[in-house]
Amino acid sequence: MLADSTAVFTDVVRTLQSHLPAGTAWVPAAASAAGGLVGLVFLVRGARLAPALAAVFFLILGCFVAPLAAHATGMPATPVLVVSATAGLVLGIVLFRLWFALLIAGSVALGAASLYGGQVLFPRLASYQVPGLESTEDGLVVTLPSSTSEAAQQAAWVVVSSGIWRHLQQQQPNLELNLAVVVVGSGLIGLVFALLLPKAARALWAATTGTVLFLPAAYTSAQLHYPPAAAWLAAWGVTAAAVIWSGSVLLNLSDMLGWRKKVPPPPAAAAS
Repeated sequence: MLADSTAVFTDVVRTLQSHLPAGTAWVPAAASAAGGLVGLVFLVRGARLAPALAAVFFLILGCFVAPLAAHATGMPATPVLVVSATAGLVLGIVLFRLWFALLIAGSVALGAASLYGGQVLFPRLASYQVPGLESTEDGLVVTLPSSTSEAAQQAAWVVVSSGIWRHLQQQQPNLELNLAVVVVGSGLIGLVFALLLPKAARALWAATTGTVLFLPAAYTSAQLHYPPAAAWLAAWGVTAAAVIWSGSVLLNLSDMLGWRKKVPPPPAAAAS
């Protein structure tokens, strides 16, 4: 599965390169370098920087809310922008622990739902026949007339989505209940974990975010500049991710708990 995902990722990178306008061939390399640098920062100092990132996020959110608030109240845009940005910044700082706990809860719930879908629901789709596709010896053949109408394409997506959901309901009894239990239960576990052990939660979050950002960026850079390294990452990507993630967890946790050796201050000069 990893090899297939890597091949698809490589094809996407090559397709983007081939369709870039003239003079912008540097964009993939610059984007991968930026992504790798951001990921490296998360891997090394992400847990420590989490409060600052939350403050900046809510500051930006306050700036985006300001025009809507000014339009709704009829007040001048500039004072509303200042007040909204300040309120966002204060809320991001004061309620950081709550926002971070909700972030962890949502991330754990999303991961659990993805795992449930991949392990339980995805195999059920093997028996689903998409309307308009016919399986032949040469592969899948489209049997419905094509349409360029946007409304027709949206309607087709609705039909396919509802058909997939009905198929899963037939194949998996109590689908909604099971999915709700997985999402709510895992979300509550993540929420309690983040509230009771905030430093450990920040270390795990920083390591996971950094690994997700750093490894694809490293693979893209290797694919662009040194393909043998990309082939090595494709073969050992899971092991590399496990090593990087584990090391980052320990590094961020030691930073949060003060395990790093601190340089003692120089001795005070003896009084003469």
